Amino acid sequence: MEYLAHYDKETGEEQPLREHLKAVGNLAYNQVSPTIQFDNIDNVIIKEISYYIGVCHDIGKSTKYFQQYLMS
Repeated sequence: MEYLAHYDKETGEEQPLREHLKAVGNLAYNQVSPTIQFDNIDNVIIKEISYYIGVCHDIGKSTKYFQQYLMS
């Protein structure tokens, strides 16, 4: 089963959840300025954390409940 992140009932256009999560993860990664650093946390680590937050932000869309809601 392919999980969806978005579905337009009028056009039938679908966005697969996997595609959506990867795109948001990459966007979050690329939005971290190279000048952002914290004590003992390198900029690359902050970018990676941002990526994983983006990838996980809609994990609830993988539930049977949401998929049924999206298609109804």
